[in-house]
Amino acid sequence: MENKKLPVWIAVCCYLLFWFWNLTYAVLAGVLIIPHFTMPAITGAFIGLHSGFTALFATLLVAIPALCIGLGFTRFRKNPTALIKLFYGVEMPIIFIMLSTMFLLRELNPGVTHVLINILIALFAYLACLWGGLHTRFPMWLRLSLAMTMLLTGLYCALLLAPFFIPATAGFFELLGEIKLSHLGDIFNYLLFLVALICGLSTCVVFLALPFVLIFLYIREFLREWRIADASLGRAKAGAITAGILGLNAVLFAVLNQQPQQETFERMAFLDQQFRPGETIPSIPREEHDALRKGLINAYLAPYRYLSTTERNSAVYDAYLGAFDDADHALAKVSQAVFDFLATPFLYDGAYFHEDKERAARYYQKFFDQPIEKGEPEAILNALKATFDQGSPAAGLVDVLNRHVLITNMAITVEPQDDSARIRIVQTLENQTYNNHEVTFHFSLPEEAALTGLWLSDDATDLDKFVYAVAPRGAAQQVYNDEVSRRIDPSLLEQVGPRQYRLRAFPVPPRRAEYNRSMGLRLGTDYELKPMYLTVEYKTTLDDQGAWPLPQLLEKRNAYWSDRTQRTLNGQPIRTEEDAWLPTTAPMSAVVLRKQHDAVVAGQRVRAVPRTGADAQWNIQASTTPYAILIDGSYSMGEQTENVAAALKQLQQLDIAHEIYLCHTRCQPIKTLPAAEEFYGDSLPMNQLADWRRNAMQDYEAVMLLTDAGSYEQESQVSFKATQMPPVWLVHLGGALAYAYRDQTLDLLKQSHGGVTQSLPEAIITHQFRHGRAEDGLFAITPHYLWYMDENTSAEAEKNSVQSGEDFFSAIAARRWLEYLAQTRDTSDVQVLDQLHAIAKAEHMVTDYSSMIVLVEERQKKALEEAEQKADRFDREVETGQEAFSAPMDMFSASPVPEPEEWLLLGLAGLMLAFAALHRRRQFTLQPASL
Repeated sequence: MENKKLPVWIAVCCYLLFWFWNLTYAVLAGVLIIPHFTMPAITGAFIGLHSGFTALFATLLVAIPALCIGLGFTRFRKNPTALIKLFYGVEMPIIFIMLSTMFLLRELNPGVTHVLINILIALFAYLACLWGGLHTRFPMWLRLSLAMTMLLTGLYCALLLAPFFIPATAGFFELLGEIKLSHLGDIFNYLLFLVALICGLSTCVVFLALPFVLIFLYIREFLREWRIADASLGRAKAGAITAGILGLNAVLFAVLNQQPQQETFERMAFLDQQFRPGETIPSIPREEHDALRKGLINAYLAPYRYLSTTERNSAVYDAYLGAFDDADHALAKVSQAVFDFLATPFLYDGAYFHEDKERAARYYQKFFDQPIEKGEPEAILNALKATFDQGSPAAGLVDVLNRHVLITNMAITVEPQDDSARIRIVQTLENQTYNNHEVTFHFSLPEEAALTGLWLSDDATDLDKFVYAVAPRGAAQQVYNDEVSRRIDPSLLEQVGPRQYRLRAFPVPPRRAEYNRSMGLRLGTDYELKPMYLTVEYKTTLDDQGAWPLPQLLEKRNAYWSDRTQRTLNGQPIRTEEDAWLPTTAPMSAVVLRKQHDAVVAGQRVRAVPRTGADAQWNIQASTTPYAILIDGSYSMGEQTENVAAALKQLQQLDIAHEIYLCHTRCQPIKTLPAAEEFYGDSLPMNQLADWRRNAMQDYEAVMLLTDAGSYEQESQVSFKATQMPPVWLVHLGGALAYAYRDQTLDLLKQSHGGVTQSLPEAIITHQFRHGRAEDGLFAITPHYLWYMDENTSAEAEKNSVQSGEDFFSAIAARRWLEYLAQTRDTSDVQVLDQLHAIAKAEHMVTDYSSMIVLVEERQKKALEEAEQKADRFDREVETGQEAFSAPMDMFSASPVPEPEEWLLLGLAGLMLAFAALHRRRQFTLQPASL
């Protein structure tokens, strides 16, 4: 590479610029960027909090200047020309890219990725030229291709940034005029403030000159390589190579910047229309649904992928207006037009981020039958990881994929008592982040199980430190959510289905990073991690294989396990499947036979008789009264067509009358199996049942709705009296139960004497057995017991029950009795619910209407007492799980856009505020609330 001797004063300026900026930046990096930015980004990437690209860019933000300083001390120490070329041709562009990617570009879209790849190729090529002619080892065609890429990159970056040069320069000088020397008195008391100010101002100067210096260096290098290629390859071949590179980039620019959202919105606009019965609803072939998803996701995540919108971008025009108070001249308009074209990869094709995001979410839910947060959590989390937005501390729908809280230990203790047992499960939870997080577990237990305890602790020697209270479900939920918003410690255990439960705990204490002080600077960190202990207790009976059933996970949020997780059963290590929360069962130590049990619940004697002989197995009986078989016609059921076909085939083999309906907004009788294309939209089970009931023309033995796991978050608010319906059964195909139901659905299932199953024959058998064993005193039938009530409960029997000590089976009997009372009483009457809750509270158990909550402060307990007196104490809200993420701002919109000097002031103010915060705090930590 040619090196001409520079005049002394120019050489001195080159040295000063390179070393002044790099050394001040090195000080800033050591005391601020590395400990508070780079290291959190790296550790966050390891635990899944940030993306790998974020960690890489945060590392390069420190590593590149360090590498350049090393090169300046060694290879280029005596070459000021090479130093300034390294600074402007390699280091500054990389720093600019890293800052832009991390704070402006966030998640990279295809168009921006193309631009960045070209920039990286150009930087590599220029560094190879700078590195003693390393590029001369490449073939000539490759050298010319790299040089052409450098030329295109330099021209693109210069033309993209040049429109801001005039207003930014004016703003910079205005900024200098606003800095008063009298204000520097306090700054000199804090050396780091001065360093930040100097570094910020010098960086502004460097960035202002960057487009012009960059294009000068890259054009100069291209012309040099062109002359060599012209002589070596010939002008025709050299021209063909450069034209090929130009054409390839032009094609990629046009193709990669095609955005799908507007076409998607146009195709899905029919979702906003109201169709009358009999009108044809437009359909879109299933093979095109992936394209629809991409369009909706791009619109939903637009603030994370683009800087502004095509219709609201007026950054250059506003910059002129801010600098000169007059932007009507031609230069501003021409500059804005040039910028609009070149900035296409950075601009979203639309008008408003917020409106298009809401439209995308609405269309997704209507068409794909679930909230977009539930259907596309991976895409949303990837976008969030590209920023430093940690989202809400509450566990939402997208948190099913988050790995914030590690379960380090799960200790299972089984205390058998004949054919029943008390089982305790203690989870040790460790937060892997520096933020408060909630954990949520949806799980199922058999019908013959009862949840009887919940504890929270921060002390391994006192796992029962904070004890549960049994409270009305609505009051418990209200207090829990209020405390989560205050970031104080509660835990909540609720029944959200016939066999489904929801366990929530907040906050799992975050990590703390304590910074040691030396000479006024924070040097080094000491990390502290404080675990939380979450304990659940339940009583259960043996399963069909003679083992103790354990909770089965339906969904988790924010929690995860790894090879570090230890599981024990009565103190002994156990193994489970890699993706399993817990084993399916805990083995018995000895063979035990089922026996008859007697218990007294709220003064009522209850007897449980094991099902044996003919009672143990029930064959489906012929029926002339028809069963109504409803098929959920919503979109998600399209994946269950094979299971629907199998269920209907089983139905045809049974000697029972039936009628089959396919239900969307209306239920229509069908004779043939519906095709996958016939499943569409977000018609909801309660709406389908309501429509079927309105149009039913005869009596039915039962109504059985074939559905999938569904979407609890969007279930209908429609409700109607169970007396108007035959027994309602929800048959969940595909092997997955719904993880929760709305309370209106629970009431309908219970009071219509229906239930939930995972196969159609199971639903028919259970229904027939319940109604076929009508006899005096029989009030419930479960898989292993017949349940009888004795109207003549004696005081002696109740006395004996108390004197005999704790009977584990009595909790199971209490749950069955409460289920019966809820089926036969008017649960719309609050006084009836109070009676049921009083029994649950006396028996220390979770039911449909009573939840367990752990509170740690007297203020919280007083708040619960007040909530328990409210008229809506049993009204529970739906936990939608939808989080309000803080979307990045529209950087180029007309309003509000800071003036050029305001951008500079904001940057400097940010640095100064950061140092001020560090000076006032001896610890950089998010303190966990005391448990």
